[in-house]
Amino acid sequence: MGRQEEGNSLIDEVVKACPGDQATLQAATMYYRETGDGAEPKVVDLYTQAAEQYPGNQEILTHLFMAFVRVGNYHKQQQTALQLHKAFPDNGPYYCWRVMSIVMQAHKSTDGSLANSMFLPLAEKLMEKYVAEKKLDVEEEVKLYLMVLEKQGKPEKRLEVVQGPLGKLIRKREERNRLELECHLSLQRWDDAVRLLTAMLRENPDHWKDIEVYISCQIERYKESVREAKEEHEMKKRGRE
Repeated sequence: MGRQEEGNSLIDEVVKACPGDQATLQAATMYYRETGDGAEPKVVDLYTQAAEQYPGNQEILTHLFMAFVRVGNYHKQQQTALQLHKAFPDNGPYYCWRVMSIVMQAHKSTDGSLANSMFLPLAEKLMEKYVAEKKLDVEEEVKLYLMVLEKQGKPEKRLEVVQGPLGKLIRKREERNRLELECHLSLQRWDDAVRLLTAMLRENPDHWKDIEVYISCQIERYKESVREAKEEHEMKKRGRE
């Protein structure tokens, strides 16, 4: 109707009343998003106020977390996810929301040493605790754990997860095989990589990328065998001398 000034005045009154019902909060959110720039920070303020006014409200805290996601405030994401997990410990995703928020802080950190010395080790420690408590039982959570290990450059540990009971939670065998293959390649375990690729190519012989990797692995195996033979020859030669 072209009466935005009136609308702005009304929405300000609504927000000052500290609404806590989802219908009003959603209406205010839609208004902000429909009326111009700077909507997401306003939505953050709206749900922050609601969370303070109605502490422990699951729906409000969930929307607040998502609002922080949209503005890229990973630290506040982490704090909100922790609030959710403490209030609703039986809801597994909230724990992993916290871990993912820490991973995102590491990803966006301009200080690489801080990411590697604080954020990622903390994320790994939290995931290990989750595993030890036998709560990790969803494919997406396993993938999050594998991502944390990958970012820390721990292919051996990553391989243990993929080949262990947790790996079975990854439903698609092809995806599980590719994760395992990545680990073998990182560890330069060419024999294991060739064995796995052979099985994969039997099922999908037209996958050209796998054929290329298979050839590369066979070349590396050959180089390794030549190197070992040369070292053995040198040792025998020194022994005769």
